[in-house]
Amino acid sequence: MKLRAALSLQQIGALKLLAQNVAGDEAAALNRPALMDLLCRRLASSTVIEERLRDLDKEGRTLVRKLAMEGGELPYSIAVHELGSGFHHRFDDILKALTVAGLVFSDNESLSKDDPLVGIPETILKSIPDANTTDRLRAIMSTFALSQLRTFAENLGVSPLPAKKPYLIEAIREVLTDADSLKDYIGSLPDDQRILLDHCLSHDIQTVREIREALTEGALRSLDEMIWKTPLFIRPAKSRLGDEDEIRLAQDLRESLGHMAKKQGGNLEGTPEQGLAEIVEMPEDIVSPGLLVPQDLTTLLGLIERRRPRTLKHGGMPKGELKEAGRFFKADVDPGYSDFLMLFAEHAGLVKNVANRWTVNFRKVRLLEDRAKLTNALLDFWKTTDRWNEWAADRTTASPKKTRTDEMLTLRKEVLLALGKCPMNHWVAYPQFYKMLHRISPPFRELAEGPASGRALASRGTTADEILRRILSSTLAWIGLVEIGNPGSFNRPLHTVEGACFRLTPVGAHIIDSKNAPAPEFAIPFDSDATFIIQPNLEILAPPELPPVDYIRLCGLSDLESIDVVSHFLIRKEAFLDAFNRSSSARTIRKFLESRSATGVPDMVKSLISECEDKHGEVKIKQAAGYMEVDDPNLLDELLAQKQVAELVDERLSDKTAAISATVKPDAVANTLSKLGYMPALETHGEATDDGVVQLNFRASDLSKIVAFLESGAAFLSDYGNGESGPTTLLRQLKRSLRRSPSEPLEKARPKYDEAYQAAINQIRESDGRAVRNAFQGTSPASDEKDIRSLIDYAIENRVLVRLGYGDRNHQERIVEPTSEDDQMLYAYCRSRKGDRVFRVDRIVQADLTDEVF
Repeated sequence: MKLRAALSLQQIGALKLLAQNVAGDEAAALNRPALMDLLCRRLASSTVIEERLRDLDKEGRTLVRKLAMEGGELPYSIAVHELGSGFHHRFDDILKALTVAGLVFSDNESLSKDDPLVGIPETILKSIPDANTTDRLRAIMSTFALSQLRTFAENLGVSPLPAKKPYLIEAIREVLTDADSLKDYIGSLPDDQRILLDHCLSHDIQTVREIREALTEGALRSLDEMIWKTPLFIRPAKSRLGDEDEIRLAQDLRESLGHMAKKQGGNLEGTPEQGLAEIVEMPEDIVSPGLLVPQDLTTLLGLIERRRPRTLKHGGMPKGELKEAGRFFKADVDPGYSDFLMLFAEHAGLVKNVANRWTVNFRKVRLLEDRAKLTNALLDFWKTTDRWNEWAADRTTASPKKTRTDEMLTLRKEVLLALGKCPMNHWVAYPQFYKMLHRISPPFRELAEGPASGRALASRGTTADEILRRILSSTLAWIGLVEIGNPGSFNRPLHTVEGACFRLTPVGAHIIDSKNAPAPEFAIPFDSDATFIIQPNLEILAPPELPPVDYIRLCGLSDLESIDVVSHFLIRKEAFLDAFNRSSSARTIRKFLESRSATGVPDMVKSLISECEDKHGEVKIKQAAGYMEVDDPNLLDELLAQKQVAELVDERLSDKTAAISATVKPDAVANTLSKLGYMPALETHGEATDDGVVQLNFRASDLSKIVAFLESGAAFLSDYGNGESGPTTLLRQLKRSLRRSPSEPLEKARPKYDEAYQAAINQIRESDGRAVRNAFQGTSPASDEKDIRSLIDYAIENRVLVRLGYGDRNHQERIVEPTSEDDQMLYAYCRSRKGDRVFRVDRIVQADLTDEVF
């Protein structure tokens, strides 16, 4: 209400009376315009207003202050009710006195004659004590434009919308102070706005800085929007929010919100968990992938046993082989599922690295038969691993930033804590779980609302909603903590999702809350008495309840074709060849098949095993040394005459051996020979197997020392031997293995071994060979295998020449300088043949120490 407009509505007599009260005799001779000018000047003075207020009685001063606190304007009907306690005559008398005092006026034109607008002109209102600090809804709304109030009223559901601003203000205030209407409005607000209101309700006054520290940037954005678009808060004088600006709710709104919160346990929408208890319609489609994970892990281990895939630099196996394994999985077709199982198998020790190849650790396989232990192991792996990544579709890709990994680990803990609040045996709607996690978890709220969330949306990156959907519908479902309702709905964003829900499994409920959830009966999907069927057409049918150890061994002896109700395998010659190369024997293969087959072993299978046993090893491929060896020189001639084989060979070393090209892997040679119909034996280096074959692995630094040692030995032989330079082929192959390794360890080790060799020759020169021979406490000559091994060990250690009887009954005598041995072979320089030779220990008929050292 403008002062001049209010004065213009007064009769001339009323103006003169008012002017005399304000200005005295100065107004006696003035006309109407002059009177209005005089009153506008005088009533704009705060001193004059203070005097006019002092001249009023207590009842008049109280009415002026109350009207000022409500924004300075009220419809007559409202003013009578709230300021005059409903007494019209008494209110009219007070209003007349206030008009004569020049403080309050009636405007019959703004609203209507029957319900005039009662107000304090703006010029006068500024001088009313406490008028500028009012925190009532009407006062706040009076500062809003009519269009803003209309928009807000529409959001509140006010209908029809009053055309006049005072009536619109009353309609809005009525909604905001009515318990039921206010509850509906609060329920329609976004989560961050409800959180903001809850926070402000619990604090009378908060600065913007304090709100930012207590909540998130998302809540701060909500505050900025609500301050300027809704009349819920007292608006600051500036047009932009500053860190030190004080934020307060409208006082009458605070009272209404307080009553509402009190009925709901202190929060505007109750506890965060209340939404989880909402009744969810029974899902049409329910999946429990956790029940199938033991079988899928068994299948993965079986394929690893069959193929022995190579290990990658940072663990895991090649994507192509992992994708091939994924074809047989039943729990999920998600590409990340195969990665997850492989990383877990590595973490849990179900597989081990032998010579850069994955092999099954049968000592750990029993884990698959105990669902409780397996579920806990899967969960522990997921909670702690930094190799599994839910940020992107390729979840095994490591995050480039350590902070992102730490953030993911923290988020997993937050999700598990939130699952502990889910009701048992109850389907939970995904949107409600998201809302609760958003409320109780600051890390998740920061992820959903922080600056990174905007960048993720702008770049089509991974949002908090997408991460949470992946965690629930993928990882936690695979682990077996939850079962998923309507899984297809989890592929849609939060604002469009319908029907997506989940429920804690009995094992999940027990793991998360063991105090309130009883330990369930963990069904074991395997039967120790289960057997498979071998058909005459070389097909094997294996039931799903076959124990994991038997299933994995079966995978190692045949090719998995398909998995339906039963698993279909096919026996092939290549599978038996690979088994022999893994140091299995025909006896162990037949024994396993006979013990686990319900129908026995068909003659065709027995014949195939015997055929493979007879032909296996006709060509021996030495992986570490990088050469192949045959027993018959004619066979080597035959091999080298074939172009496919000749391309893989570097040079022929003897009538029975040929060096493999430095750029060719021994595996490739074995595969080529297999395709040509041969059955090569691929002799590997790794750990001890069940058949007693000892294998070795070397670090690059250790292999550097070995190479340095051999180079020093070669130089020693060149200086003190008979012209030979030692095992040059072996040395070349070993050194080739170090071509991508640092050269520093080799360069450091070489001088040390040169000195050691020189010290050794000096010591030998000073000793008597007979004394060394006489010091031997074993049998010499020796003909028993144990005595022969003891003698050879002594000869190697003391550098004594040995006279060997080698071969069949008509054995040949050899004088050798033994250098090393393993379980099967003796490596020595043969003076009889003037070259390095490899002798099979089991073919040494007799061994005798000589009096000569070397």
